[in-house]
Amino acid sequence: MKIERKIRPDAVLDNLPEDRQAQLFAMMQPPENKSYAAVRKHLAKDGLLVSENLLSKWRSRYALRSACRQDEEDTQTLLEELKQEMPGLSDAQAFSLGQRIFSMLAIKREDVDTWRKVQTVQIRKDAEDRKKQEFQRETCALFVKWYADAKAREILQGDDSNDAKTEQLGQLIFKEQWK
Repeated sequence: MKIERKIRPDAVLDNLPEDRQAQLFAMMQPPENKSYAAVRKHLAKDGLLVSENLLSKWRSRYALRSACRQDEEDTQTLLEELKQEMPGLSDAQAFSLGQRIFSMLAIKREDVDTWRKVQTVQIRKDAEDRKKQEFQRETCALFVKWYADAKAREILQGDDSNDAKTEQLGQLIFKEQWK
């Protein structure tokens, strides 16, 4: 049994299929340049009653989403071309460059929300990279420390299985904290 849910009045247009939204947006752009009143009449024929204010807000959101999609496609195309011209470009470098390009386009468009989201993603990625690097360094430092421990070396050089060595080493290093 399908339960009908009431769509919020301000989300009616956002819930239309993407091709229908594109059609409505195109009606308000050149060459048609239909007025909000004309578009409202067109929507009313389909049983969709919306105010000019709602239509205006939807148009702004749709334009922003379209611009962001286009920016994303342009950035991706540019990065693919760069990777072909610069085969040594790492994924991390490409990601960082893509973030900077996308941010630049958002700033140019004066889209503060998108710029903030891109910056948040970059900050999170940088934090994850730092944690990963810190973990790697700590692991290496601990390995050096454990290698200097004669008992740890004895365990590692023994004939036991890796699982048994892991268990013995865990008990040696972590003592009562090892579970």
